[in-house]
Parts: sequence; structure tokens; C-alpha cells
Amino acid sequence: MLSMLEGNVVNGTIGKQMVDTLVESSSNVEMILKFFDMFLKLKDLTSSDAFKEYDPDGKGVISKKEFQKAMESQKQYTQSEIEFLLSCAEADENDMFSYKEFVDRFHEPAKDIGFNVAVLLTNLSEHMPHDSRLSSFLELAESVLSYFEPYLGRIEILGAAK
Repeated sequence: MLSMLEGNVVNGTIGKQMVDTLVESSSNVEMILKFFDMFLKLKDLTSSDAFKEYDPDGKGVISKKEFQKAMESQKQYTQSEIEFLLSCAEADENDMFSYKEFVDRFHEPAKDIGFNVAVLLTNLSEHMPHDSRLSSFLELAESVLSYFEPYLGRIEILGAAK
């Protein structure tokens, strides 16, 4: 993306402007990265063998209390993240909810949007390698970037050889 706009320029004007924009919106970017991290881990949680103990019949329905126990046992979420995710779950009068629908509702959009954020940050890191402001975003986005790493390739377009 940046290569198309600026060529293979390192520390170019457009890259700097993009980092400036991230910095101006840093609190929002940090919050979005945190949400992506939480939502991207849901699929791994619910497809794990340990999680199947809470839904042995594979019906896709679980109580919020069981879901909380499953998240706590996986040790991938902080207590505040668990509370937030539970607040997002729409349970019935028996405190049961479809975790499969829950995962689809949050994981898929996080995956779609998160991929684009990962591409942006990867491109910026290549074009702005010494920008300390960008480094802090890359640290925050570490788990999101590692989630998408297998899908982040690059195409190099070479000019005619002389």
C-alpha cells in the first residue's frame, strides 16, 4: 500500500503522516487492539479439547458461569477481559447462551478488520523502521500481528533489469 503511494521510500512523508494519525488516535487504537486480541482468542478457546468438557454434546449452548470457568481455566484472559466478554453475551432466562453465535458475532469481524490493521502496521514497520512512536503500537499489537503472521506475505515488483 505505502509502496504504491511512495515507492520503496523509507521514512517518507505519507508513512510519517500515517504514524502521526495513529498517534493522534492512540487511545482508540489501543482500545481496538485490545478488543481484537480478546475476540481473536475466542475461536481457539471454544475449539479446544478442554472447552468440550463444558459442552460434551456439542450443542453450542453453555451457561455464562461455565463460559467464565472455561475462560479462567485457559488463562488467556484477565479478569476484566472475562467480565467484559461475559457482559457481551446475551443469555436467556436460564443464563444460557449460544457460544457458537457469540464467537461468530465477534471473532469474524475482528478477524476481517484485524487483518487490515495487521497489514497496515506491517507496512508501516517496513517503511518507518526507526519511528519509536510506531514501535509502541507494534508492541501493543504483538498478539494480533502474530495471529495474522501466516497470512502476511509480500509481493516484490522489480523493474526491468539493465
